[in-house]
Amino acid sequence: MKVVIDTNIFISGIFWKGAPRKLIDFFVEGKFEVFATTEIIQEYFRIIDEIGVKRAPHLIDIWKSIISHKIIIIENLTSLALCRDHDDDKFINCALSCKVDYLISGDKDLIDDFTTIEGVKVTTVSKFLDLIKG
Repeated sequence: MKVVIDTNIFISGIFWKGAPRKLIDFFVEGKFEVFATTEIIQEYFRIIDEIGVKRAPHLIDIWKSIISHKIIIIENLTSLALCRDHDDDKFINCALSCKVDYLISGDKDLIDDFTTIEGVKVTTVSKFLDLIKG
């Protein structure tokens, strides 16, 4: 299974407990493939640095290494502007460019506005976890 993970979910899974942590655990175990663009990876790293410095400095380099080795980096082939918050378009464009199965997000702009975009299902962490556990 191929997915794109919104930054808020990825970062929550690294630094806090709950459903996002379980999702990230499954990612590390190789239960699904995660795709991202260079722009998304840079955003992950920037937020890891910002939060990690205050919350868990020892995790910064560990997670940057995991991300660098496990996430499949692609080049965007689409550049649609679909979201109210245009910063979210990078996740949709990445998902469409590599034809993933799911875009996982907790962002209301993505979840409320879309359920499926050109075959890519937009879903929450909890719903995705139900699918892969099921």
